[in-house]
Amino acid sequence: MLLSKTDHESLLAICSKHGFEELATGIDRVELKIIPQRELPENIKQRVEQLWDEKVKTAQQKGLPIPFSNNHVEYRNHSIVHPFANDRTTGILDYQGCWDEESKVLQLDVSFADYKTQTGVREHPEPRIFSLGQGAISYFKDNNGRNYIFGRRNKTVANLAGSIESIPSGYVDAYIVQNITHLPLEQNLVKEFEEETFGMPKQLIVKMTPLGFTLVGDYTNPFTGVFNRFNDTQVHYALEFQGTAENVYAGIKKAKKLSGEHSQIFIVKESELARFASEKETEINPRTKATLKNYL
Repeated sequence: MLLSKTDHESLLAICSKHGFEELATGIDRVELKIIPQRELPENIKQRVEQLWDEKVKTAQQKGLPIPFSNNHVEYRNHSIVHPFANDRTTGILDYQGCWDEESKVLQLDVSFADYKTQTGVREHPEPRIFSLGQGAISYFKDNNGRNYIFGRRNKTVANLAGSIESIPSGYVDAYIVQNITHLPLEQNLVKEFEEETFGMPKQLIVKMTPLGFTLVGDYTNPFTGVFNRFNDTQVHYALEFQGTAENVYAGIKKAKKLSGEHSQIFIVKESELARFASEKETEINPRTKATLKNYL
């Protein structure tokens, strides 16, 4: 990065206020290991079913689509998760057993849970199920340096509506982890890139670099005042791709993304990144602040 010392310090001060627990920084590689899912206590299972029935009934009454039950990849770490938590965690190892500071390798033991279980368990303080997500600071280069892309989430989306996020961001899809053995997290990020950068092909990606790993907790969206309950983790990346402002904007128009996940796109020059973060500080969601902080 070519940030001045003043801009770097300003950005770091803003992004350090993300409010989450940073579990690993400066990582070089992420490895996944699939472990068996652990059983939930019977009383929790019954409560999950009850909450799911209520969701379905509410959707039917409002004429909304019936909620679906699909798999989510989950991360589990015994030092931060109740022993009975099963779906998104690293099983029996504690955090130190997963992160080797000397080799800079982060190992995540993952298992799978359906959407019904994940949302139902969220209603309980214990056990906790932690979803595995990713977020990348993406940029392309021109004669003036790096250009970063951000998007404002549409006000109609379920989570973090109206906030500004880095692109791409999202949860890890279970089918990718189940079916791809070579670099599944990187393959998932490629998929998110193609979806969120408006159909730009993966061949434009120059490199993807892992940065850090963060525990995402509950927080109130400062842009809307809406409380968001999260039991998530996020692996942060830097992603460089070949592009220009013209083809990024052309991709937006072609894919009609402005009526989808994002309502506004920002292309920010490196020289303007600190000013952008300062002006949009209350609108940039904490996940993106955590990713940007790991990038600095």
